Amino acid sequence: MSTALIAVAMTTLACARPAEIPSAHQPPASASASAESRAAASDCTPADGSVAWSEPRFEHQVTSVVTFDSRGVKRNTWTTPMNPAVLGGDAPPSWLPALLEGLSVRNNAAFESSPIEDDLRHLTPFENFPAHQIAYSMNNRVTADFVVSCQGGEVRGSILTWSGGGSGRMRCSDLPYDPGMAALAPFCADPVDTAAIAEPLLLDLRPPPSDSGGVLGPDDIGVN
Repeated sequence: MSTALIAVAMTTLACARPAEIPSAHQPPASASASAESRAAASDCTPADGSVAWSEPRFEHQVTSVVTFDSRGVKRNTWTTPMNPAVLGGDAPPSWLPALLEGLSVRNNAAFESSPIEDDLRHLTPFENFPAHQIAYSMNNRVTADFVVSCQGGEVRGSILTWSGGGSGRMRCSDLPYDPGMAALAPFCADPVDTAAIAEPLLLDLRPPPSDSGGVLGPDDIGVN
């Protein structure tokens, strides 16, 4: 895992009110797929049929960022929602609890049904290191595809959820040496480059490739 991830003390920094950086909301769900699938959704539910799942996809998503100047004064804050949801296909939003329960049982893991609520008071700068720096909250973004099959039809779609997370901080001067953290670069600009902030904001926390000509081998893939 990236050396930028360290424990953050739960302290509150007394300073002037920082500027809030606007953030786009979650992208809208995809359009309906087919008339057959729409018809099936009204007669077929996860409780009525069988549910087939893809393997879950895990990504490290940053959900809040606080920037600090070289004196440790808070300058900007940025947050973006991560709301568990049914995405794409024709499954209604009311299916989310049943789908999350099924995915959790299948993978022997706890997936969340409530939105993430970050506490920005936990995001503090390094002490005794006067430098432009950023602190961030990060969560495990989880997506998976499903097919609910019932007699006479099927419903396809995807869900978005999350599972666990943490926080970290780093000096902007260290950013060029950690490619996996490159998505945080817009927050090191002065002023913050809001147009360059990716949505979702994802980090690549895999270890660097071993000496294999730049090709990732089995031992180079990080654990989710």
